[in-house]
Amino acid sequence: MIASLTLTELGRRMRELGAADSEAERVLSEYELLFNEVVPLDAGIAKAAFAIGCRTPRRLPLADALIAAAAQARDAVLVHRDEHMRPLPPELVRQRELAPGPSR
Repeated sequence: MIASLTLTELGRRMRELGAADSEAERVLSEYELLFNEVVPLDAGIAKAAFAIGCRTPRRLPLADALIAAAAQARDAVLVHRDEHMRPLPPELVRQRELAPGPSR
C-alpha cells in the first residue's frame, strides 16, 4: 500500500529533479499500479497524524506525520529513507529505514 500523499511527494520531487509535468504524471500513474491500495487521507488519519506528531520527540513535518498515520491505520511497516521518520516511537509505527539515496 501507499499513502496518497506519497504520490504527491514523488511528483514534486521529480519536478525538482527536472522532469516535465507530463513525465511526472505518467510516472505517477505507472507507479500507482504497483500497489494494491492507495490509502486516502481522511479525518481518522488526520487525527492519528496529530497524535503521532505529539508523541514524536522531534519536529515531524505534516506530510511525514500523515504518511506515518496512513501506515499505522493499515498496521503496515513504514518503509522510508527520511531522517524525519527516524525518531517515530516504534510502538506507534513500525518502520524500516532504507539506505540513503543519492545526495540532494
